[in-house]
Amino acid sequence: MHLNAQNKLDKKQEKEVTKIAKKVSKDLEKQGWIVSGGINTLEGCLVEHHTKLKLNSDLQPVEGTVYKCRSSNACKQAAVMNAQTELAQTICAEIQGTTRQLTVTDVISTEESDKLVTAFGKNINTNLSGAFSRSFAIEKDNGDGTRAYRIYFLVDNKKINEATKAALQKSLDEVKLAKEISDEIFNIIEVEK
Repeated sequence: MHLNAQNKLDKKQEKEVTKIAKKVSKDLEKQGWIVSGGINTLEGCLVEHHTKLKLNSDLQPVEGTVYKCRSSNACKQAAVMNAQTELAQTICAEIQGTTRQLTVTDVISTEESDKLVTAFGKNINTNLSGAFSRSFAIEKDNGDGTRAYRIYFLVDNKKINEATKAALQKSLDEVKLAKEISDEIFNIIEVEK
């Protein structure tokens, strides 16, 4: 974990985070968003969220949003699933790009590439949940009996790398690629073994 040495923002960073939080909270409040189930203000939640991001370079922000749902539990579950799915699709696209590069140089066939990407897509979804840490959630009434719900997450990049490595290894085992091809793929995506 790469934390700021003092585990505290300097004055300039505090000012920057506060400015961002004020602007974003104002925009969200104009759209009708409110903090869901919290005692903090929207601006306060955003300050805390962005402070954690500034203090720890291993974290990245991810949002999960659902726009039309009726129950709070359904909203929450759908928002979590959307966030995880979006991140999984991004990682899967990187793996697909890597394997496509290898098809051009005849290291791997297109068929092997497709099998690997399909297996990886299934495996990465099951490995990502441990990388997500809920920061806060907001919601708004759509005026038609439904609600919109958004969860802000902080995602640990080290845990994403571990999840990617595990999912990739499982996928490589499933499609039974040669060890040289597996090693080449690991080297290209820069996942530490």
